[in-house]
Amino acid sequence: MFFVSEKAEIIYYRKPETLGGNIIEIKTPRSRVIFDCGRELEGDIFAPPPDVPGLFSEGEPVTAVFITHYHADHAGFIDKIVPGVPVYIGKTAAAIMKAYNGAQGRDYPAGARVTGFLKDGVPIKAGDVTVTPFSCDHSAADSYMLFAEACGERILYTGDFRSTGRKSFPALLKKLPSGVDLLIREGTHEGSDILSETEAALEKRIADELKRREGKPAFVLFSATNTDRLTTLYKAAKRSGRILLTDPVQSLTAAAAGRKFPRPGTPGVYAFTSSGDRRSYSLLKGFEKRLGKKAIAKKSFLMCVRASMGSYLKKLSELTPFEGGALIYSTWEGYASMPQTSDFLALCASLGLETVFLHTSGHADVYAVKALVSRVSPRRVQIVHTPPRSEKTL
Repeated sequence: MFFVSEKAEIIYYRKPETLGGNIIEIKTPRSRVIFDCGRELEGDIFAPPPDVPGLFSEGEPVTAVFITHYHADHAGFIDKIVPGVPVYIGKTAAAIMKAYNGAQGRDYPAGARVTGFLKDGVPIKAGDVTVTPFSCDHSAADSYMLFAEACGERILYTGDFRSTGRKSFPALLKKLPSGVDLLIREGTHEGSDILSETEAALEKRIADELKRREGKPAFVLFSATNTDRLTTLYKAAKRSGRILLTDPVQSLTAAAAGRKFPRPGTPGVYAFTSSGDRRSYSLLKGFEKRLGKKAIAKKSFLMCVRASMGSYLKKLSELTPFEGGALIYSTWEGYASMPQTSDFLALCASLGLETVFLHTSGHADVYAVKALVSRVSPRRVQIVHTPPRSEKTL
């Protein structure tokens, strides 16, 4: 599916109604520039990448690939890119990808494939296309919108963004160009007029829930790479007089994100390992603040968990009763229907934990979309990452 101007061709390698899986090409007479290389969120996680010659197989050379952020639906095929193709992503984003995969024992080649790093407002020349990244807020640290100038065409691709996180949305809008020829924007919440809750408001709701369950254990299921949510959870735990517990994956990911994010060593944050094997303990060598199950059982805590930790929670429940406690579900609802997550939720219920949905989206609501469109005044809009929509002229 593509849009052709007189000078530049825009090729979409996924249908707009595909949830994630963004792969978008700007093709000029001299260059091929790719934005994102994602897997489909609801597709087969083992499915091969789509047929994009020069990107994932032999063919006309790709000039450069620009990745907006590290989520799999935007960066999941980074390891399938043909060697030698220049790849650009945020420096912190690359570090998080490497830490997250390394903590799980996967040899992820993000560091080896990344040619250079995106910096807010600093243009990068790729053939006859100039790409300027703009740092934006999303449920992934170091995310960017991408503004391309190609053969006189001005194209803004939003990637995923929102206005409800801890970064200033008005400050972003001031930096964005006005009068773009084509706006390619995410439409995750297209058709909904519900305004998303801010991370600050979510922090208060979680803190109130934790206070209500004083003396009872509390766990939270969320994405280990959602650094904004980690900050929210840390602040909520602190407000309710609890310590925050992070496993090796969460601990190493947070450390890679930078010192402004909570990790073991931050007051009130402790590491733990759920597997007890030598490798897990070795991953925590750099963190002095660590707790075992017996010590945890005596604490008032909020523990970050993943769906693979069922057997660990069973053992912990033998040391401290879970009845009256809570499992805070703070991620995309769609994951709950997946077998491993569904089984984990059922196990938590059997141990006496009530599942409480406390979450806010990492995607743009109607306010953010309207404000963005008003600022950049596009001649045309293509909505992706959404239910069926077609290109339209404003």
